[in-house]
Amino acid sequence: MLATLLKEEVILKGRTYGQVFAILTVAGLGASAIGAVPAHMGADSLTTLTFGASMGAFLIAIPIIVVSELIDYWQSMYGQRGYLTMAVPARGREVFGAKVLFSLAASLVSVVFAALGVTAAVLVSAWARGAEVSSVFAPLREVIDGIGVGFFWGFVAFLILQMLAWIVIIEAVMSIGAKARWNRMGLGAPVIGVLAVYLIGQVLTVAAIIVVPVGLALPSHQIVWEGSLPSMVATWGTGEDPSVLGLGFLPVPLVLAAVLAWRAVPAIEKHTSLR
Repeated sequence: MLATLLKEEVILKGRTYGQVFAILTVAGLGASAIGAVPAHMGADSLTTLTFGASMGAFLIAIPIIVVSELIDYWQSMYGQRGYLTMAVPARGREVFGAKVLFSLAASLVSVVFAALGVTAAVLVSAWARGAEVSSVFAPLREVIDGIGVGFFWGFVAFLILQMLAWIVIIEAVMSIGAKARWNRMGLGAPVIGVLAVYLIGQVLTVAAIIVVPVGLALPSHQIVWEGSLPSMVATWGTGEDPSVLGLGFLPVPLVLAAVLAWRAVPAIEKHTSLR
């Protein structure tokens, strides 16, 4: 049943998202083509502006898809379309799983689309300016060389996982907030819930950085088996910065997402209340 529900999500939204990507591709490539004109004329400011717009056209795909998915989740589960969704002969966990999995997949596609689009815009910019491609990517290589390849890609993966975890968190909180006891608050309940989860997450993040015995030695970028607490104590009152950054915060959003998803399933199956 999960596969059937996922297929239905693709049928309902795949074409629309495809059109969004097509429009943004035309806008991004169009801006790059326009930017080639002032580049050949030596108008650096206008060239930078047009190629910046080109990159923006690709990058904006991420918030468009993510926000669209969150809105659709609420409307299809607890808006007017919620009656149709709840009438589907499937368990709540299957409905929730299909919607969350599609949201994650669509968001990942938007990230890949943005990355490819920005790369294309940078390459066209280099060609238009008559610059070597290697020189265009030189600042990025310097950053990677400075912090290490593993650390760089680990940070990129962390950002993507953070985004995906918060998609799960927000959709799960929507379902928990739609229980009968909070139904009268409408969308206000999920909003308050997300804010509460954010504050809890901040507290857990700080605690995990200090206490969990896994960290990054800042001078050497090596993993060490200690949190920030020993380094903070050693540098207290000396005016020096701690030499270890605790990494215990990394799984915090993933743990919150897993716990809230676990609580969202019974909320959907046993306590859903449509207005």
